[in-house]
Amino acid sequence: MHNAETFHKFTRYSCAAAKEILIDVKDKLTWNGNENILDIGCGTGNVTVNVITEYVPSDSTIIGADISDEMIKFAENLYSHPRITFKKMDILDDNIWTSWNKGQFSKIMNFYLMHRIKDSRKAYSNMYNLIQPGGEVLMMFPIKQDLDKITPHL
Repeated sequence: MHNAETFHKFTRYSCAAAKEILIDVKDKLTWNGNENILDIGCGTGNVTVNVITEYVPSDSTIIGADISDEMIKFAENLYSHPRITFKKMDILDDNIWTSWNKGQFSKIMNFYLMHRIKDSRKAYSNMYNLIQPGGEVLMMFPIKQDLDKITPHL
């Protein structure tokens, strides 16, 4: 989706889901202070600003990254936060290292992104290289909930 305003209207659902996940895992992650966190596929920045900042240490810096210039501009215009920067990123870019450093991040997060990635192997490879040794990656995938079809087989 490339219309940032329309996309933003629907982010309350992804915010609620991301909040549930972060509540569940925040104490399971290793926090060392001065975390450098990357939120890949940040879209309009709603989850980055209104959810992630609530559940990470206050001395963390966060980069919200998205492939869409329109999404990044929307996020920059809507949100001003001292710990957050928004930047364009294509996680599939073979030349990602012209703009990003290997081992730059202690945590990488993405919510509702990987099911839209055409080359997941390349995305995982770039994430692996962006994360510091011992860093952690948190990903949230959508699932189809056909419980009425599954339940009889359990």
